[in-house]
Amino acid sequence: MTANDGSISIGGHLSNSQIHMGLDAAAVARANEDRKLSSDIEDLRSQAEVLKRQIRIYEHRPDNGTDFERINTQYSVETNRFDWAAAQTTLGINLALASTRLDSTLYRLEDAVAAFRAALTIYTRNETPTKWAMTQGYLGEATVQRVLKGGAESSSANLEEAVTAHREALTVWTHYSDPEEWSAAQYNLAVSLQLLGAGGDRRYLEEATAAYKIVLDIPEASDRHEIARRHLNECLGLLERNSR
Repeated sequence: MTANDGSISIGGHLSNSQIHMGLDAAAVARANEDRKLSSDIEDLRSQAEVLKRQIRIYEHRPDNGTDFERINTQYSVETNRFDWAAAQTTLGINLALASTRLDSTLYRLEDAVAAFRAALTIYTRNETPTKWAMTQGYLGEATVQRVLKGGAESSSANLEEAVTAHREALTVWTHYSDPEEWSAAQYNLAVSLQLLGAGGDRRYLEEATAAYKIVLDIPEASDRHEIARRHLNECLGLLERNSR
């Protein structure tokens, strides 16, 4: 039959011109996605630079663009410690997000980990439990990503830090009051334990298995069930091989 553009399509299949139109549309869509990703990355970089500058002001640490003598003392860590901690946390989040979108950006994860650790010198479980727990979770996730990208000098020590961070978060989050945060922390704990047990340590693999089973029992974690089940089977397979 004859297509609207005058080209021939046979048996209901697309004509050559229709195929080319489809390919062109796909190319345009990909180009738009690439432009949006580049824009998002630049936005994250800009936000990170603003936050770094803000933190330097809070610390009374001048840079080339800051008139140190004119900085008001109200921006000191001592008098604005929670603002400073919030800036550190937001900086860490932006750096961690940027690192997931770009290759060869390990330094961003290093800086993200440092920012979360800095925030945790201010946030405490007793005084700011929610912010403390959230930042512990961010630290755990960034530390695991840092290990996976090959940037940790001692992967075991860093994974143990991640395990500790997620366990700390779970002292605040509960299944009843914070089901989504609790399930996320359980899943991230399981991942950290599985990575620690990848070398064959049964203790970590058994703990990871138990954590994945908890995730699978949580209705609120249904979006993680498929991947949790896959990781659980991996752990069970390692345990079975190690028992032979």
